[in-house]
Amino acid sequence: MWLSTRLFSRQLCTNSCKDEDILKLLNKPLKVLYSKIHPDRFANHPEIATKNQQTLQSLNAFVDMLTHIKEQQHWTTNKRPCLETSHLEFYIPCTIHSEDQGTKTPASLHEQQPEHVEAANVQKISVPVVYDASQCDSLHLLGSFVQLFRSCNIETPQQLVRWTKSSSLLERDTKEGNLSLGQLLQRDVAGKAYELRIRNKRHSTDGMMLKDKVAYECRVLRSSLMRAYSIKIDIKYDVSPRMAVEGLKRLADCIQRVIVPRGISIRGGVIELDGGSQVEQDSLGILHLGLCARLTRWEEALESDSFISSCWEASRMKEMFLEMENELAQAWSVRFVCGDAWVEEAPREYLKLLSSHLESWRENKVQVLDEYTSRLCKEYVSIMFRKVVRFEEEPDWGILSVPRDEKVEDILRYLQERGTSLAQSARKKQREVAQIEAVRKSLRLERLKRDDKVVDSIQFRKCCDRLASSCSVLKPILQGLSVVVSDHFKVTENGEVYLPFDWKW
Repeated sequence: MWLSTRLFSRQLCTNSCKDEDILKLLNKPLKVLYSKIHPDRFANHPEIATKNQQTLQSLNAFVDMLTHIKEQQHWTTNKRPCLETSHLEFYIPCTIHSEDQGTKTPASLHEQQPEHVEAANVQKISVPVVYDASQCDSLHLLGSFVQLFRSCNIETPQQLVRWTKSSSLLERDTKEGNLSLGQLLQRDVAGKAYELRIRNKRHSTDGMMLKDKVAYECRVLRSSLMRAYSIKIDIKYDVSPRMAVEGLKRLADCIQRVIVPRGISIRGGVIELDGGSQVEQDSLGILHLGLCARLTRWEEALESDSFISSCWEASRMKEMFLEMENELAQAWSVRFVCGDAWVEEAPREYLKLLSSHLESWRENKVQVLDEYTSRLCKEYVSIMFRKVVRFEEEPDWGILSVPRDEKVEDILRYLQERGTSLAQSARKKQREVAQIEAVRKSLRLERLKRDDKVVDSIQFRKCCDRLASSCSVLKPILQGLSVVVSDHFKVTENGEVYLPFDWKW
């Protein structure tokens, strides 16, 4: 088996493989597949029969393409394949286990509507077939046939499976399924004419928790492609890592072929990749590209006026946001956090709100924040406009939630009040720390370590407060001794006084 597999691979690579060699491998599984989806099986259901008839025609076209590829291709050429994807959908009978005999038998088809039949005893198969439209490479098509057979539980020739797995264009081994998208990108996209960067973006979900979300940016490396800089790409959860890598490659190719030659700047564009076959643009200007859609549809969508205008508007709004953020930062030292669900659903409305707040600040000439309020804004609070009725603080995350309809004067007043309390608490804490440090230095105060454990820090601090209040009385008594805070009281010969942390004078 190993020798035959090696011989088959060598024949393919040297272009000495005949059409019969490939068809011989596909002959048996194709016959089984044809028998499963043949329209005669669904004579009582014309809708399913028509659907399967169309699929059969597409399959025959792919088989013909596979035979013609071997006549035209030259394996020694460096011509890049022009990949396209066709989505095949068809129905096959389900197999059920007989309760009496325990054997698999084809399920009977009843007189029902196709959608009910599908749910009852017919299985719907949906498989993307990737092929080279320029007919210079057959590996993708062979790999798609392997996936097609697997989806229908049809045994695939081992030689074909091993050959497709050994190719760098398809899965190399069974361990690839465990690779993350980032690992696949580093392995398959390194050294190309474009770069796919992964960055972790932390965002808040309704102010309750912070989650890690992976964001993708497709950036072209060549200097002539700098106008296509910073395209934000969202990979949907229903997309496998392999499909995501192929989709990102196709997108980068589209950028080079369509956007760059026309000198179009798409800074600020947002693109979503999903596993469907549709290409559409929503009301927010996000372009949804189905990975199973034809490449020509992608090109038409990327060069459409609506997408270009939305990208230009998004870029302009982003520049406005940065300008507003810088101006507010100089005046207030405020950090704005974009992560709320409302912000993600309506970014234009959010930016419009920020613009109105900034205009109000300019018109009213709000005074500059004092030192402590500025420190509060800079080091602790991030302002987030949300759908709340009053100011809410989340000290764990350092987020200040502000009602989106709140005026700038009210926000400033709240910040100044918080800044005053912060200054008072800071001065109080500073006095406490200085007093405790004085006690520790004068009494050589330490925490007792017992069984590799330390006395609770809160109890230790309370004891320090008591000692600080009685420092004038204790200092002459304990002069020259070391005070150790523990859970019991004793005096040792080496000059240590063990003082309980709940001790009272």
